[in-house]
Amino acid sequence: MVDRFLKEQATFNEEQNQWTAKGDREISSKSLQSAHDGEATYRNKSGKKHVGYALNLLETCANENPVQIVTHYEVAPNTTSDVEMLSGSLPNAAELGVKDLYTDGGYYSPKIVEEAEVKGITMHYTDMTGRKTSSDKLPYSSFTIEDKEKIVLCPVNQSPLRTNFNEKSGILSAHFQLEICNKCPQKENCRIKFQKKDTVLYVSQKVLNTEETRMKITNHEERKESTSKRAAIEGTNSALKRAHSAGKLNVRGIVKCELVLGAKIIAHNFRQIARFFKGEIRKKAKLSTFNQGIPVSIC
Repeated sequence: MVDRFLKEQATFNEEQNQWTAKGDREISSKSLQSAHDGEATYRNKSGKKHVGYALNLLETCANENPVQIVTHYEVAPNTTSDVEMLSGSLPNAAELGVKDLYTDGGYYSPKIVEEAEVKGITMHYTDMTGRKTSSDKLPYSSFTIEDKEKIVLCPVNQSPLRTNFNEKSGILSAHFQLEICNKCPQKENCRIKFQKKDTVLYVSQKVLNTEETRMKITNHEERKESTSKRAAIEGTNSALKRAHSAGKLNVRGIVKCELVLGAKIIAHNFRQIARFFKGEIRKKAKLSTFNQGIPVSIC
């Protein structure tokens, strides 16, 4: 521990035969944070400093459920990004039959959307990270595109001279007649590029997925539903900290933390079910078996 601490926090000057402390920016967030727990890491998130581990939860959020329970959890060093944790949770979600997953913008990634689609899961975001598209340009959705692999028509229904899809790069391209594009009323707002002999449109599947997700978020009803379904898991997160002391554990090391948190989550689920049978949770919905997939929210 001492050897690791010195190597991570300082540099040794052989000429002076002494250790010199490193600057804050030189020290990795994965460096030793505690003499009692060598696996704990450091993270500054939203202006708050945290030392320890990150807990990721998946909880049911179907309106038909009279009571919601946590279906999956994952513990990782708190330097692990939300996207990485969600990627690790998707296989378990698919096994549970999840069809719709609601989360915030911190979990957004084109790769995540693709991974979820492959597993039959539709992602719903309350917001998105990244740069917004230019508002003065036509959206790519104004082009008719089949299966995100073939550009069939432009916004004014012009068929391309030729179209291509590169499976390796995931980029679609289409060439159009220069004469027609020059006379087009949408010329200034169109995303095509003018060349000497024709015009061309290049777009990647990643960009198409991003635009599709962003359009869902800008839809008022879609965003309202996503926000509503995800909101409850913040209460679950708070309940685990308050009622089960999940915010500060009395064990050290990621394995022990994972085991203890698993026990606390089981206790939380039993408490939720007990509250329902005692009449402390709404009884509007009836207990049912889902055959079409379980909607869940993530935190």
